[in-house]
Amino acid sequence: MGLVIPPTKESREPCPSAIILNTEQINSVPLVLGVIEQMGIRDLIDAHVTPHGAWQGTSVGTVVSIWLCHMLAQRDHRLVAVRDWVAQRTVTFNTLLDITLRDTDCTDDRLANVLSLLGDESTQASLDQAMLQRWIRVYRLPTDTVRLDSTSISVSHDTDTDDSLLHQGHSKDHRPDLKQFKAMLASLDPLGLPLVCQPVAGNRADDGLYVPAYEAAVRALGTSSVLVVGDSKMGALATRGHMVAGQSAYLCALSASLGHRGAGHLA
Repeated sequence: MGLVIPPTKESREPCPSAIILNTEQINSVPLVLGVIEQMGIRDLIDAHVTPHGAWQGTSVGTVVSIWLCHMLAQRDHRLVAVRDWVAQRTVTFNTLLDITLRDTDCTDDRLANVLSLLGDESTQASLDQAMLQRWIRVYRLPTDTVRLDSTSISVSHDTDTDDSLLHQGHSKDHRPDLKQFKAMLASLDPLGLPLVCQPVAGNRADDGLYVPAYEAAVRALGTSSVLVVGDSKMGALATRGHMVAGQSAYLCALSASLGHRGAGHLA
């Protein structure tokens, strides 16, 4: 919103134009946007995501930066709410990002297009690797230990298609009546910084999730010289053998069913 102050009658010299003051409620926007810029998110996305030829206006990386700022500041992930919120802070974003926003740069349709661009698996992998290696280099993060773990996320949904991620399975939320999907996470220990997050169908067994997550994690790190930490489900002989063949060490709890095959083995 703006405040217009007209020239006063007492003024002896004519005022060529009115003075316009723009007032915007910025709250934490400069701080959050500064952190996003410091992490290099905008530049990395623009370097790895190429929009179609008809794309106009501000870049994909800029749209994502503004959108992340909205989600963090407003704690709201809805696409439809972004356009009006940005319109109330246009001068702030134009000044901080050195851009000229159009009214259509942050519509829900454009944000949906951005999600489609970021949803490409090869784009995700290259972008994750570029961001991770930048953060490790800039913040000098330790990379010797990787932890692998999975969890289940229960949802209320009625889908019955075979190719859906949502299926009934062993529920860690103790809600066997709900459908679920699983997420396999690889993270840097002890920081807890996520390296890889792989969503899989809720009826998948955990045992087969460790090798793909391990492979994705070492690709993202650019090295396999790591200690891989996991729970007893990582103790399958094939899983441990794959990690040893990849020049990694492992540490996991061995279940009684493994018996002497795993006892005392730490590669």
